[in-house]
Amino acid sequence: MREPTWSDLVRLPERQAVELFFDARNDRYLRPALLVAGVAAAVGLIASLARREGLIAVPWAALLLGVVAIFVLRRTGAFDRRPRAYLLGFVMALIAAVVLGLPEPAAAYSLAGFFIPLALVLVRLRPGQHLALGALCLVAAAWASTRIDIPEPPPPTVMPAAALLWIAASAAVSLRFSRRLRSHFLGEWRHHAALAREHSRMRSELDDARAVQLSMLPRAAPELPWVELASTTMPATEVGGDYFGYFPLDDRRLAIAIADVAGHGMASGLVLSGLRGGLHLLRDDMARPVEVLGRLDRMLRETSPGRMFVTLQIALLDAGRGELAVANAGHPPLLLLPAGGGEAVTIGAPGPPLGTRLAPGYVEVRHRLGAGDTVVLYTDGVAELRGPAGTALGEDGLLAEATRGARAPTAREVRDVLVGALARFKGDVEPADDLTMVIARITAAAVPEEDAIDSEEPFEPTGDPAALNPGSAATAGREER
Repeated sequence: MREPTWSDLVRLPERQAVELFFDARNDRYLRPALLVAGVAAAVGLIASLARREGLIAVPWAALLLGVVAIFVLRRTGAFDRRPRAYLLGFVMALIAAVVLGLPEPAAAYSLAGFFIPLALVLVRLRPGQHLALGALCLVAAAWASTRIDIPEPPPPTVMPAAALLWIAASAAVSLRFSRRLRSHFLGEWRHHAALAREHSRMRSELDDARAVQLSMLPRAAPELPWVELASTTMPATEVGGDYFGYFPLDDRRLAIAIADVAGHGMASGLVLSGLRGGLHLLRDDMARPVEVLGRLDRMLRETSPGRMFVTLQIALLDAGRGELAVANAGHPPLLLLPAGGGEAVTIGAPGPPLGTRLAPGYVEVRHRLGAGDTVVLYTDGVAELRGPAGTALGEDGLLAEATRGARAPTAREVRDVLVGALARFKGDVEPADDLTMVIARITAAAVPEEDAIDSEEPFEPTGDPAALNPGSAATAGREER
């Protein structure tokens, strides 16, 4: 019988929990008792058959079959459904074998009247069951006492009376131990039950918070003819600290925001809720991402705890101008994978996270955007993902996987390739941080010829040129940062 855990016991009503606890405790003593009784039954059966005493062999055979049956029931699991009934049957078969099978009445009297009641002190049974077994022991001892041949026998009531006193004392001690153990168990059970209820309440609240947070994420990507969108988010805990959102400005412009709150859990979820509300209030200003970052920074400074800060990146895809504009607040730079397998580019200027009370200094980086280009936005949990060897994927590894994935024909397939690569890299290691990615694939209908940026004209990014890295290779971009 499997030892029940507290999580098993607290799911049961009080009475059933007590009985399961007592049954598991009884099972500790039943196995060695079965082994001893099985050996004794085999020896008694062999001895009685050797003496050709067929009637005496019957109780020993019944006891041996009972022991074998209980071992079989224990292995199949059927014993666990009615353990107390099988225990009572075993004890009754043992008493019958002792009284009817032992050739010495004195030995039968001693075992039935003294040793078996003493062993039952270790067993936790209901009062009625103890009384029934005590009565059976008394009857067996009294019957055996009538067969004892003593030269000067005592009065016929002396030996049964001695057995009665011993059996009564053993039963009283056993019942007292049972009451004390039951009282101690119930105290522990009620404590663990209260903890389980509290844990269940917290789990319910976390599930509700997770549902609320997931409801804050886009249910579907906007349908725009010039861009394919795909995303994935995998919280490390019930309530993650990552967020992304789509903000269409018109038929030709789309802003994508991706954010990561320091840490994860309930506090991060609450901060993200406020950030999402701020982004939606400022959605009409997404064409000026630097201004949006500044206003959100002020909001978080005034409303969030001092140690809670947020990284945020806003990418503005402009199909009419063939342009990508990025403003960054402490977030990892996005990846731009050119069509046709050209050299990948990391885009994003340094900037302090939101809510840090540092001088903002946000700048906007612009880059050409053409048909077939793929933009990958991600949170730092992706690059910091660790494998079984303890090494992190890093920006180099992510860039390599993204470059391979860019050959996929659609944004969803690019996402699936990246998710598969992350799963293979981490193996059985659980991520320590939330993982979020957004993939945007510019389709062939992206930029009309008359509206496209003239490739012959020099391209000038906005912001501080020393802090920017547009158009650079991935390695050069990392060196400049």
